[in-house]
Amino acid sequence: MGMEVIASGLKELIAATRLPQTQLPTFEGNSWREYWEFIHAFEQHIGRAVVPEEYKLQTLMQACAVPVRNTLQTCNCLDPREGYEKAMAILEDRYGDRHQYVREIVEGILEGPVIKGEDEGGPRKFADKLGSCILSLETIERLQELDTIRLMDLLSCRLPERALIRNRTFCTTQLASRLGAPRRTVWVTLDTVTQVTVQRTEIDLVVSSGRSRKLNRRISLHGEIVTQRLPATLKDSVASVQDTARWSHLAGIEPLNTYEVEVQLLIGLDAPQALTPLEVRAGSSGEPFAIRTSLGWTVSGPVQPCAEVEDRPEEVGCVAVVDNNSQETRLEEQGLKKRLLRDPPLHQRYAEEMQLLLDKGYAESVPHNELHARPHMSWYLPHHPVLNPNKPRKVRIVFDCAAECGSVPLNNQVLQGPDLNKKLLGVLLRFRQGSVALMADIKAMFHQVKVAPEHRDAQRFLWWPEGDVQQTPQTYRMSVHLFGGI
Repeated sequence: MGMEVIASGLKELIAATRLPQTQLPTFEGNSWREYWEFIHAFEQHIGRAVVPEEYKLQTLMQACAVPVRNTLQTCNCLDPREGYEKAMAILEDRYGDRHQYVREIVEGILEGPVIKGEDEGGPRKFADKLGSCILSLETIERLQELDTIRLMDLLSCRLPERALIRNRTFCTTQLASRLGAPRRTVWVTLDTVTQVTVQRTEIDLVVSSGRSRKLNRRISLHGEIVTQRLPATLKDSVASVQDTARWSHLAGIEPLNTYEVEVQLLIGLDAPQALTPLEVRAGSSGEPFAIRTSLGWTVSGPVQPCAEVEDRPEEVGCVAVVDNNSQETRLEEQGLKKRLLRDPPLHQRYAEEMQLLLDKGYAESVPHNELHARPHMSWYLPHHPVLNPNKPRKVRIVFDCAAECGSVPLNNQVLQGPDLNKKLLGVLLRFRQGSVALMADIKAMFHQVKVAPEHRDAQRFLWWPEGDVQQTPQTYRMSVHLFGGI
């Protein structure tokens, strides 16, 4: 027994003399992530080495910054093995909260702007960051924290549009529920510089052209991705009968009537049998063209002649950059006018909601003598309706603060204050502390925050008096904070 103790002591001594000098990072105690990265490095180079416990303790103490080291001083008074174990336990208890560490990692990959399509290095950096996140979570056996559909949806929101699932057919949850189609869970790939797989729901459908029995065509679609909703702007991209009537080469084409319905199915390139051209009608250069498929006609290109967008600079009176912005807003206005004329019920609800903004003082008309008062503070915001399928009568007017003019959006010119929102994890934990919980909601919360009068011209918008789109649009401005604005 005595020889075994001597042999063990000699083995530790030899190992200590041969141990390479490793430069450990200094642990400052500033974040949960810093702790786990430090502990991982320490365990790799020191903790698992066959060296005396006293050597491990002293190395650990030297690698800690002074404030952290002071909390470990009492460990020097204990037996080396007990002191080392006690020091490691103190550090983990104070800095090693795994839940906070996971949260810090996840927030690190979710925070940040959407990666632009032209940013060649952006997807690679994002993939490297995601890979680092995966390795960190594997280290503490918490990789399952990433395995949620909600988190994957949030991650995919940071990817450029071209990096998302391409060439697939999508249908809405509402359509899948109405049809009662059997659903299955599958893994699909987000096509980026590296490939990320996420969970999605798929269904199979049979689509009919809806024409007479003789001309009716039925096409089977397999593997449609079920999504909560499709972009509301898809409805505006469908040509109307009035649009095709303007062009002689499109005479007789009857596009789908989308006045009363929302787009619920978006057929992608994974269904070539539905997109195969059977007939093509093309006009001159710059004119729209039409393609007949088994499901009917599709029209592509500018269906509205540019001459119909009128130029009325006398109503704007701003410096060059804002004048350009007003003209871009007028293009948006033309699209909104077209949509409201197509959909009378939407027109009525939109006009009522706009009148409500004016009646409550959330918006105001810009007096004629103030149109030119602040040329360097005037910005015109496009606006559009947002519909909720669960509240078919409710229309929300959204002002696009991210709309760009000369690559500059309004949001980039607004000073952003500190984030005072409470973290969700803290809210949930405190919710469980008491026996009674109270919850309240501020109605139209953003509209309860007033904007200083001298800044309101940065929130101008165009609207038709009393909602009559046949009249000349007038200039208004919001007097309150905007939903979607910084």
